[in-house]
Amino acid sequence: MIIIEKVDTNSNRQVNSFVQFQYDLYKGVPQFCPPFFNDIKLMLNKSKHPFYEHSDGDFLVAKQDGKIVGRLGIFVNNSFNEYHKTKKAHFYLFECINDQEVANKLFETAFAWCKERGFS
Repeated sequence: MIIIEKVDTNSNRQVNSFVQFQYDLYKGVPQFCPPFFNDIKLMLNKSKHPFYEHSDGDFLVAKQDGKIVGRLGIFVNNSFNEYHKTKKAHFYLFECINDQEVANKLFETAFAWCKERGFS
């Protein structure tokens, strides 16, 4: 069974697990050029990253048997939306195992997140 959980960005353990997932997923893939761990970790830090001064976001992980099998970031750039007179959210940091059900559950949850907040 696949469970989708929101990452508590105040939990160092949860943030590290979210970031580490891509390194575990692509371990042994020579084409993988990883971003710096701390750069991605900073993206999840709502008290330090300047993006969150004007905008918002949340992060999701998909778990199966207690193990992370996917992740997704949802961002709402309020400055962009105000300038373009729109209500758009953006998805980022998507990774998952080769399983369509995992991808579907992550995006279904993200779409619901957007709809609850009035974003497309």
